[in-house]
Amino acid sequence: MLPAQIFRNGVAASFFSAKSLADNPGYAERFHAMLQTAQPRPLAAAVRSVLLRSQPLRERLSALTMPVLIIAGLDDSMYPLDAQATAAALVPHGRFAPVAGKHVSVVERPAEVASLIARFLRAEVSPRRSCLAP
Repeated sequence: MLPAQIFRNGVAASFFSAKSLADNPGYAERFHAMLQTAQPRPLAAAVRSVLLRSQPLRERLSALTMPVLIIAGLDDSMYPLDAQATAAALVPHGRFAPVAGKHVSVVERPAEVASLIARFLRAEVSPRRSCLAP
């Protein structure tokens, strides 16, 4: 269990903007509840796997042949905006879309993120190439 509220507040502040937390108190409550029930060892293993043991994607981005959309929060301190824009530029068919918010922009700005994804798919993915096409 992760009972330390100061830790949970810090993580929540990294993931969501102060405005989103103020406008949607349920975000913080649900986030805190989820973290309170998290088992520390599996959570630590997952974090280590993602942050420390995985191979960096940056060096492999130029090999991607499919269209890629990178959406990033304007105030995401965990993944700076300029690094995300650079990553998108490394992909031959990469697009970059900054949105208001922090690390979990899909929660903070769901309509905007959905619109960006829909526009990207309409512009970049033909029905012939789509895995969703019959």
